[in-house]
Amino acid sequence: MPSDQNTSIPTNDPVGTAFAQFQKGKIQEAESLLQSVLTDEPNHPDALYGLGVIYFETERFADSAQYLARLDASQPGSKDLLLRLANAYALADQPSEAVDTYKKLLIIAPDIPNIHFNLGIMLSDLHRWEEASSAFEIAVEQEPGSSEPLLNLADTYDRQARFEEAITVWQRAIALADKAAQDPALHVLIGKRLRLVDRFEESVNFFERALDIIPDDTEVIFEQHRSMILNKDLSGAHSCLEKMEALNPSYEHLAPAWAAVQLGLGKAEDALATCENHLQQYPHDITMLSTRPFILNDLGS
Repeated sequence: MPSDQNTSIPTNDPVGTAFAQFQKGKIQEAESLLQSVLTDEPNHPDALYGLGVIYFETERFADSAQYLARLDASQPGSKDLLLRLANAYALADQPSEAVDTYKKLLIIAPDIPNIHFNLGIMLSDLHRWEEASSAFEIAVEQEPGSSEPLLNLADTYDRQARFEEAITVWQRAIALADKAAQDPALHVLIGKRLRLVDRFEESVNFFERALDIIPDDTEVIFEQHRSMILNKDLSGAHSCLEKMEALNPSYEHLAPAWAAVQLGLGKAEDALATCENHLQQYPHDITMLSTRPFILNDLGS
């Protein structure tokens, strides 16, 4: 969520009076005072800013953005105003407007903390992945010890099928030894992407890391089994299936996986028996139906 630090408000009367009312929790009274000022002078800067701040602080972000945008249109160029306006757009779920405002802000104040990160978040919401990558790359340079920019950068690389780059950045995030290092879902994701780029042994290792955290997760064990098959570690794949069977004998992918491992170990007759037994229960299982011809071919049938 974008951060907003500037909560000051002009103190010129009647705006000062309105803010005093707001501080006492009299929000409606403060709003009425400022609206009365705008009735007489629609572009009164203090009233526009005051309403923008009050609506922001009371989480009416779309209303806040409306009044701050009016002020920016009449008196453009204020760093604090643009920052608050951009954050209001972001929090009001108006990412396109937020992007445009963050970019305006970066022209006059390129070194404000978190702006490139916030811009990356909004660009990601718009699925503008390449631009989001560029924003997060700068955010990573600005906060090299934080995993959050790294994780978001890796996600944008992943969305662009830049898997090797994503893997490298994810590993940097894990190396920081914060919450990312203890996230089993992240280890599983890296394992799957390593498999996509044919780095099968490393893929197995990342699934093992996930299993160190969630040892009895059958889905993760199955994914590790798949990587072991591709890494030609049939013994390891066999061990995975034994563990899966002990945990969940009715697991839907278990029988086809057993047949594939048995076939790979040269036990074609066992594989055929596994296949036929499974198809008696699930005659339309596409995975097993596609495996059966390979078994029969190995048997010379």
